[in-house]
Amino acid sequence: MERETPEAAPPPTFLRGEEASSGPSSARARFERLIRRVQAEVCAALEAVEEGSGGGGVVFREDAWTRPGGGGGISRVLQGGRVFEKAAVNVSVVYGVMPPDAYRAARPDAAADAEKAGPVPFFAAGVSSVIHPNNPFAPTLHFNYRYFETEAPQDAPGAPRQWRFGGGTDLTPSYIIEEDIKHFHSVLLYTLRFKNKHAISLIQPSTQDSKNGAMNISVSSIVVNAVGWAEYSLMISVTMIKKLFLTSRQSVRPL
Repeated sequence: MERETPEAAPPPTFLRGEEASSGPSSARARFERLIRRVQAEVCAALEAVEEGSGGGGVVFREDAWTRPGGGGGISRVLQGGRVFEKAAVNVSVVYGVMPPDAYRAARPDAAADAEKAGPVPFFAAGVSSVIHPNNPFAPTLHFNYRYFETEAPQDAPGAPRQWRFGGGTDLTPSYIIEEDIKHFHSVLLYTLRFKNKHAISLIQPSTQDSKNGAMNISVSSIVVNAVGWAEYSLMISVTMIKKLFLTSRQSVRPL
């Protein structure tokens, strides 16, 4: 595992040199731009809530890091606010090597081929967040969206790449408030319908199985040249956070 190096400021890209210079249209480059934009938008939305609460304008603290072999990340943390006890919004872009056992576990549909695999280089990028409000009647919110891609196994050059996009979002309420649960679900459903009518099937099964106000959205097998699907799902979280905290504070009971 490479040691992480703190940086005074985030670099323009965390991609390795040859990938960074290959153009902005690759799936890796597009997804990195997407998660960094989402991080900025979510942080701005949460800071606006703090500013509007009259709490003195608490803002996020940023830490950036890189690795010598390529990759890095940006961690942003807000704490001690009037509305939020603590909130973190992080992005990471990493490279590594999967051992054969991990590769086989990740590919149960191709066990025969996976048995022959040697170490497998991989690329992963994602954005994640956990938001803890001070008010116990406001639920904790979490989301995580990621893109994962493997290269050909080292002992099988020329083999096709494997890829996956996935993620989810959920609430963890201390007190079950039915109207807040319905609002959470309705914002997600509305955003999916508004962005893409074909995406609604991704969320319906999770809505039907949700319990205690928690709902997960998982998406996999999204083709590498259609990162637009990732954009849809990530924008769901941005829209949901803005609506939950900026337009629905009347549903959060005062202490």
